[in-house]
Amino acid sequence: MRRGKELPGPRALGMASSFLVVAASSHAVWRTRHLGHHY
Repeated sequence: MRRGKELPGPRALGMASSFLVVAASSHAVWRTRHLGHHY
């Protein structure tokens, strides 16, 4: 019997989305700091 409903799972999707959010936020902070040093 196949378990098609347990493929990626909500936990894996949540971890991936949270990781993407953290990476994007950290990158935005780094860019703002980098630009802030120039101005």
